Amino acid sequence: MPGWLGGYDVEQFINQVNFDGPPVPCHLTIEDGRDGEVCIGAIVFMKNSLKVPRHNDYGDLFDEVEKDTENVFQWTHEFREHHTQDLHEWIEARK
Repeated sequence: MPGWLGGYDVEQFINQVNFDGPPVPCHLTIEDGRDGEVCIGAIVFMKNSLKVPRHNDYGDLFDEVEKDTENVFQWTHEFREHHTQDLHEWIEARK
C-alpha cells in the first residue's frame, strides 16, 4: 500500500534517516515477524540525498547499494509528500 511505513510515522522515519539513527526495519518484513531486516530503501534514500551513515548497524550495506532517484526518493519533501497524501488522492494522481 502506498505510504505504509510499517508502524513508523513519516517524521520518525525522516529523523532516523536524517540524524543517523539505527537502521529502519524493512516495512515488507515486519509483519512477517522477520525482525532485524534493514530497509534497503532507506539506505538508498540516504545515498540519494548525499548522506553517509555512521551507525554501526548499517555495516557494509551502504557500500552495497547504488543511488537510484528513479525508484527511491531523493529529498525529504518528496518522501513526506508521498507518505502523507491520502491514498485515494495518490491513486487519482496516477490515472
